[in-house]
Amino acid sequence: MWAVSNIGDRTVFNDTSGQVFESLTLPPGNYVISGEATFTDEDRDFAAGLQLVVDGGPIAAATGTGEHTESNCFFSSDFGHTCRGGGTVPVHVGVALGGGGTVTLNTTDLRRLAV
Repeated sequence: MWAVSNIGDRTVFNDTSGQVFESLTLPPGNYVISGEATFTDEDRDFAAGLQLVVDGGPIAAATGTGEHTESNCFFSSDFGHTCRGGGTVPVHVGVALGGGGTVTLNTTDLRRLAV
């Protein structure tokens, strides 16, 4: 069994695909590969996507959105208004890697939505 995990925060940029969250090189074999990321934007609704890639070729993808609702908005001490519309995007796939390969979890289609 192989595993890689990163629980820390990362900054990703809107409209920039291919930002790598994690990378793992695997030997030949059959695998169930999964990845998940929770995206937040402090002031806008957004769309976010993840993609599992082996040696530069996509093998699975998923998308999600984050929406601002009354329950995730608050006023800060300086009376600024902040909303955090979180969205968790999971992506999973079963794959046979005959020659092994490097698997990466990448961003796709990150964009802010009109409010």
